[in-house]
Amino acid sequence: MSVRIAFALLLVVFLMVIGQLLFKATAVSLQAHGSWFNPVVLCRLAASLAVYAFATLAWVSVLQHVPLGRAYPFMALAFVLVPLVSIWAFGEVQHVRYFLGTILICVGVAVSASSPVTDRVTVIGRSGS
Repeated sequence: MSVRIAFALLLVVFLMVIGQLLFKATAVSLQAHGSWFNPVVLCRLAASLAVYAFATLAWVSVLQHVPLGRAYPFMALAFVLVPLVSIWAFGEVQHVRYFLGTILICVGVAVSASSPVTDRVTVIGRSGS
């Protein structure tokens, strides 16, 4: 995988993390203001959706150059980063199990990213014709 593609994958993950944090900020604002039509709520929601739209475009761009099975494991990094950043951004509490799970996710992504890419895909239970 080229450095450019790896950077693009990490950009998508970063955008997903930012989008999730903006969704949480939207929820906090909604709870505080009590209306979807409050300008603060609407601005945060619009920002969330814009970031997700851009992330989607970046993801489709990445998939032009990388097989889905090779790229998708990187999305698991968002499962690591969102809760970590939420500790700082929203004062949320994570427990030891979260950190153990985070280690397992990181190991899984590393194993997936280091596996060789082949041109042939084997589908279990399907015979070639």
